[in-house]
Amino acid sequence: MKILQKILTISVLMACAVANSDICQQNSHAQSTEPCFDLQQFNYDLNKRAQVEKSVEFECHVQNKDSISIAWLHENQLISLNDQVLVPDSNLQLVTDSKTKFNLRIKSIDTSHKGLYRCQIISKETKNLEYNLDVLVPPTITRIPSSDVISLDEGDSITIQCITHGNPKPSLTWSKTGVKPGHTIIDEVKHTLTLGSVDQTHSDTYRCIAKNEVGNPVTSEFQVLVKFRPRVTVGDQVNMHQSVMYSAVDKKEHFKCVVKSYPEPKITLMHNDVPLSESSYSFEQTQTDQHQYTLKYGFSGGEDNFGVYKCVAENELGSSEAEVRVTGSTSDVSLTGDKLPIYSDAAVFEWSVYSGSPIQELNVQVFGSNGTNATNLVTKTRQVHPDGSESIPTYHNENVVYKDFFDLTKLQANSTYTVRLRVKNEMSEWSQWSRNLTVRTHSEQSEDKSIRHRSQIYNHRHHKFHKNLAQQAGSRDLSGKRFNTYFNSASCVECKFLFNLSVLALFWIF
Repeated sequence: MKILQKILTISVLMACAVANSDICQQNSHAQSTEPCFDLQQFNYDLNKRAQVEKSVEFECHVQNKDSISIAWLHENQLISLNDQVLVPDSNLQLVTDSKTKFNLRIKSIDTSHKGLYRCQIISKETKNLEYNLDVLVPPTITRIPSSDVISLDEGDSITIQCITHGNPKPSLTWSKTGVKPGHTIIDEVKHTLTLGSVDQTHSDTYRCIAKNEVGNPVTSEFQVLVKFRPRVTVGDQVNMHQSVMYSAVDKKEHFKCVVKSYPEPKITLMHNDVPLSESSYSFEQTQTDQHQYTLKYGFSGGEDNFGVYKCVAENELGSSEAEVRVTGSTSDVSLTGDKLPIYSDAAVFEWSVYSGSPIQELNVQVFGSNGTNATNLVTKTRQVHPDGSESIPTYHNENVVYKDFFDLTKLQANSTYTVRLRVKNEMSEWSQWSRNLTVRTHSEQSEDKSIRHRSQIYNHRHHKFHKNLAQQAGSRDLSGKRFNTYFNSASCVECKFLFNLSVLALFWIF
């Protein structure tokens, strides 16, 4: 009885697929002689899913067949009768024992095989066992335009469409060298990618990627090449926008000219408006960027090689240029002092300058004023030792920065002073004067002696720092004498106390 209830339940759920009267009734008191479908022989499922190029088999078991005929229909078209296939499809095959088993097999499925299949008992009353086949199709892409290389002029716009095919309907994503492209408009409904007002940043490899639950994702790849006029930069290994190089006689120099261009440009290197021989420099194309070209040039500093070097690049869309000036002169002098120690009778200043050769002379002018009239108080020149003992060079990109401190003493309290400075290296005349720097000394009553003492310690630490740098460079340091003099002076009682305390601590530990 339970088996009968199960069969009846299945019959109700699948009323559209197979009628209850078409199913063989098991354990019936009255044995029927009418032909019927025996669902006890297999697990019946109305809906079947199969992937293209795979196989599928529809089962059909009939009892009480006797002399009746069994047919298979596909979308109401008769495709077989008893043990004969009636349509010219080599993929259709009957699997039958001519008694109770009349299965239909599709050996290699394609999209034409989808739809409704019926196993039909042809008797007084036609009986049907139905199957619905859903054919699963891996994703494919049709791209418009279909060209693998799309060439555009700078400023153009274009829309690329990737039409997807497959079942279930594939999803579509876009990428540009592995990342989502910028400066674009993506229409997820129409599956389009729009590049508007293109420039050189749009030149890249693009991909549209389709995927569904069947098979592997598929990719349609294309390259966008944007034609643009050359972009030129000149500089050293660190600063590719360098306009000045500070050099010296026999100093080895080099710079490079980097050009981005499509199509390939003609590049000319000029010195003081005279083209240089192509054999005097190297030329290469960057492997990681097929539209970047690099010209490298090296030379020894000297009067003949000073001047303006100009890199000119030209293609069919126009030309561009960049230049660098190579000089033996110094840069403008930078002078600071408003944030350094200032006292009632003294002030400390710091200066720095770019130079290809050591600074040899330093010229300081000080103008003082208690009212409106300025007076030239000091004009002094001193030698800056070329081995770095008075001025320690530091490297900034490919140029050398010379920097140092100086102090002014015997100033008047509560007074305003204007200071300026110029320098000379071994290659040049005097540099231009630095900008005027104005400071005001403290009044004697308001001066904090402890601040002055701490500033002295800072100042001597600075000289000790210079001494260490010079020793590391193998040069002597005159400023070291100042530190020793200060340490041994009576004004450094605190230093001696701390030193003695440190010695006692070490003695106690060991």
